Amino acid sequence: AWLPLIAMTFDVEMTATPEMELLADANRRTRLHESVRRFLEIVIPGPALVEIENAHHIDEASAELLSYLTGEMPTRPWLFAVARRPVAGGFDPPKSDTVVRIELKPLAPQDALRMAQLATQQSPLPGHVLDVVAKRSGGNPQFLRDLLRTAIESGGVADLPDSAEAAAMAQIDDLSPEDRSVVRRAAVFGITFHPRMLAWFADEGEGAVPAAAMWERLRELFDEEPDGYLRFRRTLLRDAAYEGLPFRLRRKLHAVVAARLEDEMDYPEEAAGILSLHYFEAGDHPRAWRYGSLAALRAEAAYSYVEAARLYTRALEAGRQIPDLDKGELAEVQMLLGSTWNRAGEFQKASEIFTATRPLLSSDPLGESGLLMKLSQLEEKLGNYTGALRYVDEAREALKGLASEDAARTAARAAAWSATVLQAEGRTNDALSWAERALGEAEAVDDA
Repeated sequence: AWLPLIAMTFDVEMTATPEMELLADANRRTRLHESVRRFLEIVIPGPALVEIENAHHIDEASAELLSYLTGEMPTRPWLFAVARRPVAGGFDPPKSDTVVRIELKPLAPQDALRMAQLATQQSPLPGHVLDVVAKRSGGNPQFLRDLLRTAIESGGVADLPDSAEAAAMAQIDDLSPEDRSVVRRAAVFGITFHPRMLAWFADEGEGAVPAAAMWERLRELFDEEPDGYLRFRRTLLRDAAYEGLPFRLRRKLHAVVAARLEDEMDYPEEAAGILSLHYFEAGDHPRAWRYGSLAALRAEAAYSYVEAARLYTRALEAGRQIPDLDKGELAEVQMLLGSTWNRAGEFQKASEIFTATRPLLSSDPLGESGLLMKLSQLEEKLGNYTGALRYVDEAREALKGLASEDAARTAARAAAWSATVLQAEGRTNDALSWAERALGEAEAVDDA
């Protein structure tokens, strides 16, 4: 009965079962967590080690699922090894007896120096060079290795990079022109890619198909995944390679990737998120708008509200570049963005989005009234009853002169909302008056 919930975590769409149709939205997340736990107990019956890297990038829906599974750890023979940076967002395991935190500190100066000495045993450097390298590294082991590589190649400290970003850029620049071109093109795919994908660019006259020997030369830049994919060993390396691409070439390469991905997939909609990114970077705004909006809806359906907001934002950036796009369509997606921020608990962001949407609805009184109701509800959540009542009054005012049943129903609901806000504010008599008014208006349009 709950198989569609499990499928959702794999980004696979399934037709809803009758039980799913009857499941209240408020209970879906809990049922999803329980269903995935039962699924994992079946497919991983024995001891298991689950490695999760870059957990600070995980969307909030996945983070909630992992937090739930972490709470179930005492009853299962599973060990989760999670690596993350000390930044906001992503998955941060809750404090409990089953969570052991290992915080990586910078290397102490004497340890950095000792590491530098050990790392240069095959290519010794003068003591003063090792001292400079150890101090400049700031205790960052990877930056220390990058600095040592530069010092060995140059024989001194004159050309040492000042930062880890500069070191990564130098490492890319030190490659041969042919190798550097391949690495930069590979960076267009993101952190991971399959070597066969580089042939896509060759087919479009942008470089040659890399030989097997080249990947052997570039081994220190990539880790090989079990499925044949390659992963940039460090995000900084990927970013440095990508930044070295000329803007015009970058757009062309993104267009090639998007077109090939779309052509090779039976259901491109399932990769709407990545397609929206490549089309956006390629400057193909109509497709970026379409796929971005679609990907956002899918993320929202999976309760990943922050990810959905990011995708809606990208779609809107693309949509604003389409001259003949209907204002109503733009307003609709902007409203969805505001609602998503509202569900994520980011009420101020939601309010700003709704306020910015209002001019787009100037010729749609019913739509503007609905928008003003959303603003009123946000103000009530923030405890600003005066603002909430002001917006609901404007919502009813926008409906004046409209004779449709939808307008009458919206007016009745606005009156009921006024009663709710007045009651919360402690104005009982006024609340009763508006409640009776709402009752009469609702009965008039047979709105049970």
